[in-house]
Amino acid sequence: MQAACPQVIKLNCQKLEKDQQMKRLHETLSQTWRNIQSSLFPWLSEESGPLTKKQQELVTTLELVRIEEFIITYHGYPGRDGGIPVSGLLTSASTATVKQQCL
Repeated sequence: MQAACPQVIKLNCQKLEKDQQMKRLHETLSQTWRNIQSSLFPWLSEESGPLTKKQQELVTTLELVRIEEFIITYHGYPGRDGGIPVSGLLTSASTATVKQQCL
């Protein structure tokens, strides 16, 4: 019986750890969703007009995937000095993609 106790404790610890991971994931997703709804949707609507349901779905997907983290950029490109900042280029590209894909 005593040999089973460490196994039970280990299983309980694993369950607790998994529960904590799920709670952190839930909190992260909830915060991301609040940011999308309170900041990103209003900003995109202001820049490009009202978003359709499909556009909102695409924006949400792109935001969750964080596609900008997978795009290779070079300092000063495009336009070098005085050109569009990379963040502005990505934002413009994302907005254009949303509008184009959801027409």
